[in-house]
Amino acid sequence: MGRALARTSSWRGGYGAIACIQLALFVVLLASLPLWRWHQAQADRENTDRTDVANNPGKTSKRHVLRIPGVTYALATFLFYCAAEAGVGLWGSSFLVQRKGIPVETAAFWVAVYFGGITLGRFRLHI
Repeated sequence: MGRALARTSSWRGGYGAIACIQLALFVVLLASLPLWRWHQAQADRENTDRTDVANNPGKTSKRHVLRIPGVTYALATFLFYCAAEAGVGLWGSSFLVQRKGIPVETAAFWVAVYFGGITLGRFRLHI
């Protein structure tokens, strides 16, 4: 978005690029649905003897899940993490430009690096 604004002074190109990226992600995820189902079937076959909440969703209620030790703390932590992530994402570049005097393109780059770091951090390596 920062690059589109810097080059054309219009947000339409940036939103168009983001729309294309999201469409490509949708196509990839849609094409991978059979793999997810196959993987789930394999996991179900391997874990037939488990009797925890995740494998018996029909026999548990939402209140029962909330009574599991640590669940409410995990949910609260996730809520605050999402709020912090959204806050930095929404206001990070504005703060850098207006308070720190950084050029718009540089501020947009560093916020993109922030989101790229979050994205890379969510990948799990299987070693």
